[in-house]
Amino acid sequence: MVQDNESVILKEGYFIVLALILAFGILQFSGTVLGTDRPVVSVVSCSMYPEYDRGDVLGVKGADFEDLQEDDVIVFQVPFKAELEINDDRFSVGEEASNTPLGTVKVISVQNNQALLEVDGDRLQVQDGGSYTVNGQQMIVRDISGMQTPIVHRIISKDENSVATKGDNNPEQLEFEKDIRPENIHGRVFFRIPKIGMVKLAPMDFMGMTPPEQREVGFSCG
Repeated sequence: MVQDNESVILKEGYFIVLALILAFGILQFSGTVLGTDRPVVSVVSCSMYPEYDRGDVLGVKGADFEDLQEDDVIVFQVPFKAELEINDDRFSVGEEASNTPLGTVKVISVQNNQALLEVDGDRLQVQDGGSYTVNGQQMIVRDISGMQTPIVHRIISKDENSVATKGDNNPEQLEFEKDIRPENIHGRVFFRIPKIGMVKLAPMDFMGMTPPEQREVGFSCG
């Protein structure tokens, strides 16, 4: 009996190791073959339950925008943006450099209600609603948006220039998924390995390190 249990444990351990190598090793080097910069993603919320659960690892394949259809499950990025009020004028800045009265500005990263800006090559951490003096100009941060983590949701409509998505388990669309542009789509989900991503997510949950953005895009599983 003890030997049988040890054999089962060894087999299960072998499967987990093999799956991890497949998901996090081989496919990480397959972006060129699969036509995407995100060949592997982990499901971090319950927004696509029951089809995809937290901890599932998904394979992603690049797809031409013309080939995407309603009901496809896609992986996409919510781009970084910040609305700045400079000397009573409004400027919208994103990941591409924009000319403003402060100089050349772009958004490097976003987390919670904070953003890291680059202003003429110098970096500045700002907070939504914060007021700052930059290069002798008064700046107020009016809105910060965007997510570090890619989103996995289903296409519910499509037009010539964009798609709209919704999480299967979400009661309604979220604002950012009403107008998703082709340049923000990493690809279409084409396979799933159940639960092995919990190797990463479980310790984060236990230590309270799960980013709020991962909790906000999905509701409770089950």
